[in-house]
Amino acid sequence: MTFFLWLNSSQTSGRQIKQNGNEIFSKSQTRSTSRSRYITTSPLPLLTPAAQYLTYAEAVALYQQLRQADIDALVKTCGPPTFPFGEGMYYQLLIEQADASAAQATVEAFERQRATPPAPRCPRCGAPEPMAVPRPAWWKRVFYAGTALHKCPRCGAEFPL
Repeated sequence: MTFFLWLNSSQTSGRQIKQNGNEIFSKSQTRSTSRSRYITTSPLPLLTPAAQYLTYAEAVALYQQLRQADIDALVKTCGPPTFPFGEGMYYQLLIEQADASAAQATVEAFERQRATPPAPRCPRCGAPEPMAVPRPAWWKRVFYAGTALHKCPRCGAEFPL
């Protein structure tokens, strides 16, 4: 695979261009076009998706975990576009193929945490494990149709889950 670097004619006035003392290209390696010149460079690192279909908050959290492990990552949109002309509503995380094995443990731990549903808590006081209301009133069954009504043992708040 070959990548090209575009240069204006003013950038190639010298015979050689060096980086850190090593010759990147000489005039014989350039190809001329009417307005600019381009050269071949070393291939860029290939990126592979580490995780896909993440929300923005999940993508940022996984990105921060990978940065703490000294793994460079790129967050990019993916999935179907939003209506009418938006970017994707999901995100993916891309990493270099060389870092894929090092990032595998972090990504797997993140996926396990993401797949585990959080324990239900009372939205008012935060008490764990609210109890289901066994037989709510008829108007509560109509109002909360399709959900299960729960009651907090600590503060007595009723809420749907």
